[in-house]
Amino acid sequence: MVTCPSCGHENAEGSKFCEKCGAALQGQSIQSTRNTAAATADNAKANEYLEATKEVSLSFFHYFSDVIKHPFSSGKRYGASNLTNSIITMVLFAVFLGLTVYFGIKNLIKELGTMSYIGEIIRSEEMNIQVSFVEFAIKPFLFFAVFVFIIAALVYAASKLSKMDADFKSILVRYGSYLVPFLGLVAIGFLLSVINIDIFTWFSAIGFIGTFFIVPVLVLVSLYRGNRTGIDIAYSSLFVVVCTMIVLYIAQRMYIAEMLDRVEQILGQGFFF
Repeated sequence: MVTCPSCGHENAEGSKFCEKCGAALQGQSIQSTRNTAAATADNAKANEYLEATKEVSLSFFHYFSDVIKHPFSSGKRYGASNLTNSIITMVLFAVFLGLTVYFGIKNLIKELGTMSYIGEIIRSEEMNIQVSFVEFAIKPFLFFAVFVFIIAALVYAASKLSKMDADFKSILVRYGSYLVPFLGLVAIGFLLSVINIDIFTWFSAIGFIGTFFIVPVLVLVSLYRGNRTGIDIAYSSLFVVVCTMIVLYIAQRMYIAEMLDRVEQILGQGFFF
């Protein structure tokens, strides 16, 4: 209830004028003004976020368009101002690969259901197979995201072994720039996996291999200035490749093997449900 400041009459909530004396209900007006001001402030913040998102998206579009035409020269030209675009590239790469894993497993289950012999055993409408989005999309995304940054850190370590004048930020910028063509391949692989075209694995595999074995070498080559005080660039590149293989082996033992076992368990539930 809203109390009239003039006559003391109790009015219903939302009333602007007193039902008894007709006086303006100041308290209600003040509250209404406050609510309007708060709503305006919230809208202003929402507009700010929207404008910032549009600006970042437009910047990334121009960045992607430029790099996809001339990856190597663009990567050498870009500086710290493009760090955000490089990080977005890395995140998108991990997102597309994670989603590709998810849709790839779903497609595998569908294919098994259409096979003449297996189809009699596990019909899609009878199977109790649930492909977890968290387990087969979110977790792979986190795995690939962490893996990309680990490789970038290895490139930074290799640059120091060769006495190259580069900080970690510039390594990330160049790594993200040279990653763009392979991001395109992974994105195509993702789209093909959504519509269940088998060759999606080829695009995803080439994008994966290029990201972790070609991009690091390109970054080191772009930073090389004929340094003679550190180790030769051939050995620093070899260092990154060997370390990448070791990290992949550890990842295979810790995560990839576990994920494949989980796929076998899911398929086993479908067969024997």
